[in-house]
Amino acid sequence: RDLLHQFEATRADLELANTDRNRALMANENLQRALEDFQSERDAEIELLTEQRTSAEEAIAAAHATTLEALRESHAAELRDVQFAADRSIKSTLAEMDKLESTLQECRKDNLNLRRALDEAIARLGRSQEDVVDRSIIKNIILDWHMKK
Repeated sequence: RDLLHQFEATRADLELANTDRNRALMANENLQRALEDFQSERDAEIELLTEQRTSAEEAIAAAHATTLEALRESHAAELRDVQFAADRSIKSTLAEMDKLESTLQECRKDNLNLRRALDEAIARLGRSQEDVVDRSIIKNIILDWHMKK
């Protein structure tokens, strides 16, 4: 009878141990599922954040590309304006140079004509004996007048 009682006690202990084991297994499975759920949520959040970051980077890249293109167009327009102004300035300078060259040629012609007239006047003074005015004074006056002009 003691053996039977011991057997019953052992069987009860075994059932209790099996129940505890089953509960521990169930708790372990529940914890494992909860961990997997957390891991899945974490992976989904990481994927979402990665997609958001990629989307934001693409948007920033597109905005930068648009800004860069706008700057290029703006600079191209400014460059055209500067080139047009430079072309106008060059044309104006060339026209002024032509005008100055023409004026220089006229001045050279006038100078040559004055020099000839002066040489002729000096030659006449040298040939003429009728004058009572000192010829060297007149020559100096004419030379001074020509030099000042």
